[in-house]
Amino acid sequence: MFRFTQIFKEVDLDNNGIINEDEFRELLSKMNVIEREDEIQYLLQLVDPYNNQRMTFSEIVHLLSSHMVP
Repeated sequence: MFRFTQIFKEVDLDNNGIINEDEFRELLSKMNVIEREDEIQYLLQLVDPYNNQRMTFSEIVHLLSSHMVP
């Protein structure tokens, strides 16, 4: 969890606890967990269904933990 927090802070350039789609893509890239575009699009639809470009730390933690844990 510490590593994820550190990476989130690296991509959240304005340090407001909210990231946009580009920052989300960078987060996934830095984590080396998901690289396929279809998977990224699927996760974006789940975490930001209305495409408002505002994804919080807790939303992403919840998404990734439910997506990555079988």
